[in-house]
Amino acid sequence: MKVDEKNNIISKISNIKTEQKAIKNVSQKPKDNDSDDIKVKISSQGVKLSEYVKKIKEIEGNRAEKIQNLKKSIEEGTYKVDAEKIADKIIKDYLQEIADE
Repeated sequence: MKVDEKNNIISKISNIKTEQKAIKNVSQKPKDNDSDDIKVKISSQGVKLSEYVKKIKEIEGNRAEKIQNLKKSIEEGTYKVDAEKIADKIIKDYLQEIADE
């Protein structure tokens, strides 16, 4: 996942949190009765927020695991660089940048 995608997700989460605070402030009403029944309704934004948080945690976990594996293979001297794969990725990214302009 590119940094831009992660920043986009974080930005969306921030926007959702701000909107939820506004909704919470507007929708707070006094209790009509003294019943102990509590009903909770999660908005679609709340569902999206929880999905974004789950994705971020998943990404961070996967990334930490990859870093650990890389460190281990570097320390053991088993890390191999695939120059052709790197060159292909550089060329693809460059061509994509040109196409986006």
